[in-house]
Amino acid sequence: MIPYADYKPLTFHDATRRFTDGNDSPRSYLERCLETIAQREPVVKARVVLNETDARAAADASAARCKAGRPLSPIDGMPVGIKELLEPKVSLLCKLRAAHERQTESRNADDREDIRINSAKRNLHGYMQ
Repeated sequence: MIPYADYKPLTFHDATRRFTDGNDSPRSYLERCLETIAQREPVVKARVVLNETDARAAADASAARCKAGRPLSPIDGMPVGIKELLEPKVSLLCKLRAAHERQTESRNADDREDIRINSAKRNLHGYMQ
């Protein structure tokens, strides 16, 4: 892990000039960002989803555009992270639905066990007469 005192931010603003002059590429920049995330994540614990495959494909497409001198915009090739400060209602609803399904499955399993027990009792009752 990189000690905080030695940490150098990967500012995109500084990287864009290097993309167009060929001294760097969006893919290389992305890989450095992913390496930093891998090193810092055990401490920060902020990542929920990281789509490395699509990010690499997008970085490769951006690199081709930069090499051709036709970036889509001044931020073409910039990795993006989205931090949710509040839990969205959709996420909360998904959690509630999952909890309800677990509860329902448990109830259904109990009902199936009751049916098995009652069936066994009826069968035993028939043998006892």
